[in-house]
Amino acid sequence: MSLRWLLLVSIFGFIALSSTSQAQEKGGWEKLTPMPTPRSELAATIVGGRIYVAAGLVEEGGIDAFEIFDIASNTWTSATKVPQRRHHTAMTSIGQKVYITGGYMSSFNQGLRDLRAYDIETGAWRRMSNPPGIRVAHSAVSANNKLYVVGGLGSDPHSVWSYDPKIDTWYDKHARMPTAREHATAVSFEGKIYVIGGRWSQVNLSVVEVYDPVTNYWSRAAPMPAPSSGLTASLVGGRIHVTGGEDLDSYDTYSGHYAYDPQTDSWEILEPLPEGRHGVASVGLDGVFYVIGGATLAGQGTFTSVTNSLDAYKIN
Repeated sequence: MSLRWLLLVSIFGFIALSSTSQAQEKGGWEKLTPMPTPRSELAATIVGGRIYVAAGLVEEGGIDAFEIFDIASNTWTSATKVPQRRHHTAMTSIGQKVYITGGYMSSFNQGLRDLRAYDIETGAWRRMSNPPGIRVAHSAVSANNKLYVVGGLGSDPHSVWSYDPKIDTWYDKHARMPTAREHATAVSFEGKIYVIGGRWSQVNLSVVEVYDPVTNYWSRAAPMPAPSSGLTASLVGGRIHVTGGEDLDSYDTYSGHYAYDPQTDSWEILEPLPEGRHGVASVGLDGVFYVIGGATLAGQGTFTSVTNSLDAYKIN
């Protein structure tokens, strides 16, 4: 073999290795142990390396399943069931408690006006003070040690509610959210609440609005690269990762995956979810974006296409 040929092989080998390294640095999706109970329109939160997944929609209607995924061991366990079967609910955590609020009961014509708290240390559910009204297909986030409910259908969708667990009290006099939307997603970052996408009158939105509880003021951020509803978002490595969704006109489900940087008010398009799903839930921890459940078909197809998928996008 000539010296020139050896040099060419070395050069191309170096380029191939560099390309592989760059691809690894950009992260990628991995399938983890599937969730025991397939479902869509579920809720999830994370506490101390464990993902808590509650309720959801199956062919028979709302369910009361409550399952916990241990990230370190890649295993699932079942926990005390949610007190009321429900779907299109929302969940977040504060300290050692998991809070679930609202949602539909088994049917789509009866919404719930309640707040339940699950104590991680005792494994028991407790009913807390009722929220100001009924909300379904809404979002719940924790910020500054309080729970905030934004968006959804039900009592005055523009209004924002907050709950103080220290005194078991709700407050509903916050500045109103400028854009009404349901099936949106929301994330808390540095004390502010980012409400992303959703739909209204079956029209998907790309709108991103930011609420600052300290100043009680809403502002507009850069819109998502594409409109979507029935999507999910979580904070991962200082950026908000968003994926999934559906379009009720085309009945398409989405696999688009985007990351929003609050510091630069900009979006980046990333590797898509392995399959389009809506009604998904997600959490983020230690540079990993975990996406859970959902359905691969939109609209009425939801009932026969629920999944138990658990996908992890690792940011290297």
